Amino acid sequence: MHHKNLPQKVFLLLFMDFLSLKKNLRKDYSAFQSYRLAILADAEMQFLKQALRGTAYENKIDLQIFKGNLGEFFETAQLKKFEPNGVLLHYSLPELKRSFYQTPLHERQNFYAQQLNIIKRTIESFSFSPQHIFISIHEIASDEVYGQHGFQNENAFLFQILKIRQELGRFNPDNAVVGLLNIGNSCFNAPFYYATECDISLEAMPLVAHQFLQMLNARLGKMIKCVIVDLDNTLWGGIVGDDGWENLELGSLKRGKVFADFQLWLRELKNRGIVLVVCSKNEDSTAKEVFEKHPDMVLGLEDFAMFVANWKTKSENVHHILASLNIADEHVVFLDDNIAERELIKKTFPKITVPNLPQDPSDWLLFLQKQILFEPSKSSDEDKFRTEKYQQNAMRKLSQQDTANIESYLKSLEMKAKILPIDSYSLPRVAQLLQRTNQFNLRTVRHSEHEIGKMIEGNFLGFAFSLQDKFGQEGIVSALLLENEANNFIIDTWVMSCRVFGRGLELLVFNEIVRLAILHKKKIIAKYIPSSKNQLVKEKLKEMGMTEKNGVFELLPSEINLQKHHIEL
Repeated sequence: MHHKNLPQKVFLLLFMDFLSLKKNLRKDYSAFQSYRLAILADAEMQFLKQALRGTAYENKIDLQIFKGNLGEFFETAQLKKFEPNGVLLHYSLPELKRSFYQTPLHERQNFYAQQLNIIKRTIESFSFSPQHIFISIHEIASDEVYGQHGFQNENAFLFQILKIRQELGRFNPDNAVVGLLNIGNSCFNAPFYYATECDISLEAMPLVAHQFLQMLNARLGKMIKCVIVDLDNTLWGGIVGDDGWENLELGSLKRGKVFADFQLWLRELKNRGIVLVVCSKNEDSTAKEVFEKHPDMVLGLEDFAMFVANWKTKSENVHHILASLNIADEHVVFLDDNIAERELIKKTFPKITVPNLPQDPSDWLLFLQKQILFEPSKSSDEDKFRTEKYQQNAMRKLSQQDTANIESYLKSLEMKAKILPIDSYSLPRVAQLLQRTNQFNLRTVRHSEHEIGKMIEGNFLGFAFSLQDKFGQEGIVSALLLENEANNFIIDTWVMSCRVFGRGLELLVFNEIVRLAILHKKKIIAKYIPSSKNQLVKEKLKEMGMTEKNGVFELLPSEINLQKHHIEL
């Protein structure tokens, strides 16, 4: 079985088939992170429910699914009791066509607006507050009534469907983050639909489920932030040390366009905020010569946060890269044409994503694009400067190696912090930080922009913290939400980017909490919720003098609790 849009060899490399996914349903999910998803649809979703849960096993998520009755988009007592974290609204292609055809001709130009209004009313009617809304509508849906003019004619079904998708892409409800699934027209199988009322074929189920899980992973903070890429036979054809930079396959030479297009795509990822790093077995000067001299190179040395070319093992170099950039392995993709190198990284770093690139480099782009590895949680302007920030991190690491002790190093950074209110500027950045941060995250509760705004309007105090040093700006890297009770300040949310671990920012933030508590004569309470990754927070709370009982940390603060650090306010 293979999907119509993909060569069979690429499809088989990408996805498990539906029957294999069903076998996962019998496996043990108990050790995985739990997520409750409600599916509301006007098509039969039992097959998709199975595919989603089976794919979730591969992503180490215990995806518990509530499937509403066919055509029921309204809230029921069972749905309310289920309390979903997310809701998937699926609008089937046949039902949309029927609705469109039954719309009077003089109203068809507004069909998209009517459908959008229905979707918005559905979301607004929920009495619960899902963190995420996922909307599924086929992306290309021509009925060929207007032929090629279906893209332009407002009375055409295709025009209206595209308009719906375009408007949904900008849809930003108050209470949730919206994700829009891309279901191609070739996912529809008419005989299968009329037999089952399911408008997604069994062949396409693994692809759709994979796409959904990638979107969910991003919203759970598991997005890819960094690509570590090889050079020889990966960024270009040939081996520079043997062939010389003049004879590499690049640009117009032999398969050169394949590698040039691959570099163009990587550069687009970098422009969006994905960090690129070179990891190559080569002489450093020889490898860099290609970037400096070859006229058909698309990527430049400035596009990489780090450039590691030497004769150490790839595993040693990857370990060095992760430490230098202060980035977790689960946020990394490793691209290398050499299967032995890929297997080494898989074995050494099980959490790094290592795609099994097809043998033919001309298949790479389609193969990688269909894996949807780079789904963002939500983009911001700061993403565009991520390469620069990680370059600065690498420089800090080198500076630390040149400094005799940690205190001298921290002092030498000349750090300055700002305490910012949570307002229209900082709110989206704070919400994004909550979505992305796993390690320094007190409770791993990921409030939406809307929820944070409501909290600030109520009895919560909210602060964002930015940091800069002699190497550059880090931007907003920590956020704090304090519930202001009569006798207590309860730390509801405290997150800090892993980029600034070990520099003392957590001490500065803690000092601000202590000063507020002393000023208002209140106790500090932190309700720590453990996850597989946030043990660091628990240790820091103890180090800063808080006492723990059953996961609740308390402190009646005084001046003695103020921590020493090297950051200027």
